Amino acid sequence: AAMGNIICILMFQYKRLHMNQTFASLLKWFAVIDSLFLVMCFLVFSLPVLSYHYKIWIFPYILPTLLPLTSISLTGSLYCVIALSFERYFSISNSAQQNKGSFFGYILPVLVFSTCFNFPKF
Repeated sequence: AAMGNIICILMFQYKRLHMNQTFASLLKWFAVIDSLFLVMCFLVFSLPVLSYHYKIWIFPYILPTLLPLTSISLTGSLYCVIALSFERYFSISNSAQQNKGSFFGYILPVLVFSTCFNFPKF
């Protein structure tokens, strides 16, 4: 999954595809947020099983911060998919609303909502 996200980021970064720029940018952001979620899941759930040193010396100190960050990245990933759906709907149904800008129109509200929604976990 992480390799697919990296390929997606590189493909949309360096190749000139004939698609909506906002949609392509949203796909890049989705791949970045999803990759962060995968790395955090590896640090929380897999690495403690694989490394005894990590489990005893490092894991207890970073878990209180890493677990809420994992929840924030999961919520951000899910709402990024919803933002992609809205962008596709707007580009098909009403082309006057399609270029809202990917960061300020979609990603910033997703990140703010994900952080506010999961902030009580800290």
